[in-house]
Amino acid sequence: MSAEEVEDIKEMFKTMDTDNDGIVSYEELKTGLAKLGSQLVESEMQMLIEAVSISKNPPPVRIETSKIRFLYFLGGIFRS
Repeated sequence: MSAEEVEDIKEMFKTMDTDNDGIVSYEELKTGLAKLGSQLVESEMQMLIEAVSISKNPPPVRIETSKIRFLYFLGGIFRS
């Protein structure tokens, strides 16, 4: 992944992080992805959250309380 691609992903993350706390909540992710044209169903959102959440709890992760930091977000994109 090039530095430019990482920067683009970082900007996408910042756009989703509407409260600017450096962490994307489930609601921020859901809203942000919808704005980007994503039409993920609830089960796909669950899988995405479980893959990149900073939660230390084993699955199933409570998606409505999950939080995602940028490096986890980037790692999730890089793995896909």
